[in-house]
Amino acid sequence: MSHIHGRLDLIKEIERQVTVELTGLTEASVRLELLHAGEPYFPKGRALAPSAVPNTIYVADIHMKWKGPSLVKACFPLIVIEALLREQAFPSIFEFGTIVDSSAPSTILVKRLGPTRRVFIPFSNARGFDHRRMFEEKTDWNGLVEELNQDQELAGLLDRLPSKVFLGAIDTEIGTEDSDEAPERCLGQLVPFRGKTFVALKYVPTWETTFTGAMSDFSLAHIKDLFLALQRITCHIIDFRHEAYLEGVVASRWMILDMLAKEYRKQFDTKSCSACGREIDLSRTPYFCSFCGHHLG
Repeated sequence: MSHIHGRLDLIKEIERQVTVELTGLTEASVRLELLHAGEPYFPKGRALAPSAVPNTIYVADIHMKWKGPSLVKACFPLIVIEALLREQAFPSIFEFGTIVDSSAPSTILVKRLGPTRRVFIPFSNARGFDHRRMFEEKTDWNGLVEELNQDQELAGLLDRLPSKVFLGAIDTEIGTEDSDEAPERCLGQLVPFRGKTFVALKYVPTWETTFTGAMSDFSLAHIKDLFLALQRITCHIIDFRHEAYLEGVVASRWMILDMLAKEYRKQFDTKSCSACGREIDLSRTPYFCSFCGHHLG
């Protein structure tokens, strides 16, 4: 039984386990960077006690060696608590996402039917969202939703992902709650955006707490399954070849979707100088290269 004491220990363990689990799939070891620390970053969820709201955010760019998008963005929210002059840190729900160079025909959610079964449901922001009825009656169905639900290997990958964990030290439970009728409670979102699709999945790590409140047996088991599921989803979207220029509805604003939107905007905010080859931030110098003075034209 290995104990984790404090934020730095937890970060190192996350880096180690993600790197090991994704051996052969990534270009290099995974390294986390601090994005935010201090006040709670997310609004308090309805299932969370105030002390269980993430207040520290780490992020990472994970470069993949596979068919499909090579960059996966990752978000690691933590709950950091100062107790008895000692820092305690616990993971919250991790988020992973990528941008596909093809459009889905609609926003699609990953929801749960029964104890483990995950299915793909077209999202409508109309009142009375009932994913069980929509799945049975195939409401607003499209070809991509059908293909995703027919992929048994993808279903197996998603079904193995943990969905919740009990925070004994904080006396509350966190999880994706993807069996809930509320559309924002889901394991994944596929959101079309201007000819591309933002694909995002959530992951709940598992661990135990000791009688002193320390964390032990921290595990990212099946994190590889999440990445393989992410790859299969992106391949389905690419092969479907939907050509409409859509802006899908977001069921719930996840931080990873904000990160993907910022990544998307980079292609419009930067340009390489034809004279010196340096990358220019167009929001700062839209007409001349800030390095060599060349007119950008």
